[in-house]
Amino acid sequence: MKVPIAGLIIVLLLVGQFNSLRRPLIILFTIPLGLIGVVIGLIVARSYMGFITFLGVIALAGIVINKAVVEAAQCRLRPIILTTCTTIGGMLPLW
Repeated sequence: MKVPIAGLIIVLLLVGQFNSLRRPLIILFTIPLGLIGVVIGLIVARSYMGFITFLGVIALAGIVINKAVVEAAQCRLRPIILTTCTTIGGMLPLW
């Protein structure tokens, strides 16, 4: 019951971060592609899908989302800093 709510919160945060619905959906659709590597790794290692493997898949999805959020924050940092500096510069004469 809590996993779908957590997934919805992640989607809402990504939509808020990117200000669009397209980019978060692209990010979220790349996460299942990581399962291809997981299955190949399990076959090569002759292992099975257990709890620890499932935790690794969740961590891999978290890394993909974290990388996307960091890149979005870096793209938006300069406009935020410039806006803040111009606001401060405009308020200095009033001070």
